Amino acid sequence: MRVGAEISRLLSHYWSTSEDQHLREAQAKDWLADLKEFPPEVVAEACGDWRRGETRRPMIADIRTRCFEIRERSKPAVFVRPDIEKTKAARVEWTGKVAEAAAYRNEWARARGFPDFKTALEKGACGRR
Repeated sequence: MRVGAEISRLLSHYWSTSEDQHLREAQAKDWLADLKEFPPEVVAEACGDWRRGETRRPMIADIRTRCFEIRERSKPAVFVRPDIEKTKAARVEWTGKVAEAAAYRNEWARARGFPDFKTALEKGACGRR
């Protein structure tokens, strides 16, 4: 019923000719049916936005459009799963670069008389004194 109250309040701000009570009830049913997919908070926000920004009486489609916009804005961010194949390829590439760097460090250490880079580090051959 909260949605109906929001709609009635919104429409009361706009002048209209006196309409038959049965016609008003039928219109209210249409509004409620067409807005039933939205929670009352979204309808209330859409009605408030319309009231503050428009000078003409809204049609159901106007408020539905606002409701869709509000709902879209308030959706939580969606986690997009990374492409597994690209991730695997990047990991293989990175692993290759790490292995290449390790081989370079060990080559550097052997050129200086150490069996490997770890030993060169332990012996202080890398500039640490």
